[in-house]
This record gives sequence, structure tokens and C-alpha cells, in this order.
Amino acid sequence: WSLPKAMTGKDVLVRAYSNCERVELKLNGKSLGTQTMPRYQYVGWHVPYAPGKLEAVGYDHGQVAAEYTVQTAGPAAALKLTEEVQHLAANGEAVAPIEVAVVDAKGQVVPGADNLVHFSVSGPGTLAGVANGNPASHEANVGNQRKAYRGLCMVMVRSTDHAGDITVKARAAGLAPARLAVQTTPAGPGGHTEQ
Repeated sequence: WSLPKAMTGKDVLVRAYSNCERVELKLNGKSLGTQTMPRYQYVGWHVPYAPGKLEAVGYDHGQVAAEYTVQTAGPAAALKLTEEVQHLAANGEAVAPIEVAVVDAKGQVVPGADNLVHFSVSGPGTLAGVANGNPASHEANVGNQRKAYRGLCMVMVRSTDHAGDITVKARAAGLAPARLAVQTTPAGPGGHTEQ
């Protein structure tokens, strides 16, 4: 729910998909109406855009059964790293993808952020690649930097044949940096992690 300021007051089509009987839409705590949910379809509202909190509340038998909230992001403040795997085999081939997010002071992804993020890796691992999901990007997929696309990018690290913690650091101008440790464990026969 982070649109350009020029969209303020302009209608935005908001659709809800649910298996609940009815769905209510709220903007900044004010109800925009409740609609009956047709089976295997969706319902929609034309909402004058306003920054804040947009909530969909699903009801079954008159009781709240589900809730989903999106909120307007603030200005970019920091980087956040999230590991996709908990342990990596120390076999010289295993790769761990790490999500990189440009977030605001509340930790929400800033969807308009396109900051250039620089990476460094230390410990028993190497930088394997970078990506951002932008189909029009011509940036190298192997390197130590990548621009965020819609607030996100990815870095991948490869294990060596020594077990230990791989430390990944990410930094971008004007943002608080981020650091993450990826644990590698000794590889057993066939190169798989020992249990």
C-alpha cells in the first residue's frame, strides 16, 4: 500500500480473494464496506488512495476468520538480510540464497527502493552470485553488488570444504548496513550434511 504521492485521492481497485463467506475492507480503521464472497471468485472496491493501513477482514458465520493487512512504508532506513536455509553442507558446492530487503524504520520493505547494495563475505565461503528479479536488468549476476528492485534483491554464498560460519555483510549509501551468519556443517559421504 505504498503508491506515489501523486496517487493520493485517486481511485485504486482493491480486490480480495478469500474462502470466507464475507470480506470487509478497512482503510485507516474506517470500514469501506462488507461484501459477500462468491465461491472461487473475488470481490473489489474502488478506494481513494490514502497512505496508512489497509485491512481485509474475512468473516465466517459472523465471526472473524481471517485478517490481512498492508501498510504504507516510510523512507528507506536500513538493509535486512534473511537466510533461506538454516544449515549449509561444507562441501564446496552448496549454495545459500539470502534475501536482501531495503526496509523503513519499522522493518517494512520499501517497494520503490532501488539502492545499489554492496556485499562482502568472510569465513569458509565465497560470493556465488547476485540477483534482483528485474527482467530488464543488465547487471552481472556474478559480482559483489546489485541494485534492489522493488525494494528487494538477493545474494548467494557458496560453502567451502571447511565447516564454520560464513559472514555476509551488505551495505548501501545512506542506509544502516546488515550482517548475517550462515552456518556450514561438515559434509558426510556424498557431500551431504552430516546429521
